[in-house]
Amino acid sequence: MSLMTAPSLEKPALDKSMIEKWLLDSRCNIIHYFDLPKDWWPITQGDNQSKATAWANDFFLRALDALYPKESDLVIACNKGRVTRSEAAVFYAGYSNHSQSQIMLDFVAVRWDDAMPIKLTAESEMNAADSVGEPTTAKGYIWDFFKLLVVPCKYRLYMARASGVEKMKQVATCMRKLYQRHRGNLFSETDQFGGVVIPGAEKQRNETLILWTEGGVLQCEKISDFPLICED
Repeated sequence: MSLMTAPSLEKPALDKSMIEKWLLDSRCNIIHYFDLPKDWWPITQGDNQSKATAWANDFFLRALDALYPKESDLVIACNKGRVTRSEAAVFYAGYSNHSQSQIMLDFVAVRWDDAMPIKLTAESEMNAADSVGEPTTAKGYIWDFFKLLVVPCKYRLYMARASGVEKMKQVATCMRKLYQRHRGNLFSETDQFGGVVIPGAEKQRNETLILWTEGGVLQCEKISDFPLICED
């Protein structure tokens, strides 16, 4: 699944179009490797939470390939969850080491010998019925986002699934408020954040929210378009 390209000394800034592409491409990749229907969506019933988590992991790896091309010596610390060992091998192909022991967060890409070893961090919350609230009062969407804020890293990603449009907006609003509160002491001027909040229902897929940092503000807009069918 690697999308590796020629390396660049200048790391790009995350933007809406970049995040959208990773999201759409990773969904198609999950559909292909799990042999799911071409219109698959992680609705709230059945085992879709584990499949949604696999989607998030693929999204994070796709971003890593784009931001750190050909750097296969990075260690990926991420629990594979409920996918099988052979399925996990697909996601982590091309990297020299995959550790199932998490490093504080759901997903961390690291090279321990570097002066700044942590290259990319990410969190996912795929329980569409989870709670929304301050990180000190509720362990849910905002708790996961807060953990991203407190671990220093140039690139931080977040993917969440929420039941209903209003709850999606609530999650995004809380994220933006928390970012504004802490960006001065937990983010450097060059740190980048990219986030996605998807709905628990396929019919609401075009309500998907994309978040990214720009001008010291956490921007938030609906996805430009979310095709239902994944073509080969």
